[in-house]
Amino acid sequence: MSGQIKSGDQLPTETSLAAQFGVTRSTVREGIRQLEQNGLVRREGRRRLHACVPHYKGLATRLSRALVLGQVTFRQLWEAFFAIEPAMARYAAERATAEELDAMGDNLARTSAALTSRHSVVELDAEFHELLARSARSQALLLGREPVSMLFLPAVKLMMERLPQSAAQRMYVAHMHVYTAMRERNPNEAGHWMGKHIIDFQRGYALAGLEMDGAVGTSDD
Repeated sequence: MSGQIKSGDQLPTETSLAAQFGVTRSTVREGIRQLEQNGLVRREGRRRLHACVPHYKGLATRLSRALVLGQVTFRQLWEAFFAIEPAMARYAAERATAEELDAMGDNLARTSAALTSRHSVVELDAEFHELLARSARSQALLLGREPVSMLFLPAVKLMMERLPQSAAQRMYVAHMHVYTAMRERNPNEAGHWMGKHIIDFQRGYALAGLEMDGAVGTSDD
């Protein structure tokens, strides 16, 4: 955490660490186990350890569980998403590379071809939002978004199962507007359409007969 050890640096052997700190090798192993659990070291092959930066998805999994244990409601999740996603869209409109925009265009082409498949549309919707979030280049927002997004996915699946086919088309149209604004480097328009998209999602959730104030669960419950 002090920066003395950089990501990718190789750590000393267990024997060397035990001698350096004046402890037993079993104590060193326990310390390494805790570092691995927190995503701060990784093993190369079966032996040597290297320092690494925790991946946001690993951290988000723990945060998602904390939200579930705290009995967070879908309304609270939606409020967080409504605050974060338009901001992500505005930053992405300014910062997305040509390659990232092409990847989003490919996602939309596949979505257009899969509108009759509810399962595929849900997966492609999640992919679109993740592509956009990564192109915003804000690690703080990305980490704040991910645990909410992980809990959103099962809710989206349930909602799409109960809504008519036109819901998938509405989602696709909203994504197209966001994407077009990003291509035009228009952050305000991108944020505006993302906000409309998230509001439309809330309406769809209610139309599907789902309870906004019900507690959410994880996707692997």
